[in-house]
Amino acid sequence: MSASAYLDTVLVSALVRRDIDGIELDALTETLSRFDAGQLSLVCSQAVEDELARIPEDYRREHMQQLRAFERIPRVGSGGYSRLTTAGISGANPRRVTWERLKSLLPDESDAEHVFLAWVNRVKCVVTCDKKTMLKHKLKVRAICGVDLMLPSEFLYASSQGS
Repeated sequence: MSASAYLDTVLVSALVRRDIDGIELDALTETLSRFDAGQLSLVCSQAVEDELARIPEDYRREHMQQLRAFERIPRVGSGGYSRLTTAGISGANPRRVTWERLKSLLPDESDAEHVFLAWVNRVKCVVTCDKKTMLKHKLKVRAICGVDLMLPSEFLYASSQGS
């Protein structure tokens, strides 16, 4: 498995709201199929479930049901934002610097968290359909941490090209 990606929460919401473009839906479905076949590596995080838990109760049930389609995808964590020096006090941490830069760039802190979690876990791509708050910042995100933000179709194409 060479290609790997972190799946953003917006994919679950797009499936529930049925506002995902047909091409992107097909690409997401194919990506999940290739994951099931062992051809791709996918991850998400507890942050996905936490974000969905903040949806108003009237709409949350459908989102949590759709999340079941992602249950088979491994969850990753952050490993912390601070570091202790040899003197036992908190010291500068490159993770904290990257986290702060992502938070200042992306208007939604949960988007910054998803990108950060991908970066910390050495996942070079976040798959999302979020054009309003994530994809429009793709070049700046890559400059900050080297993580590419891609639509499902872009990831599927890149993974089939061996990138």
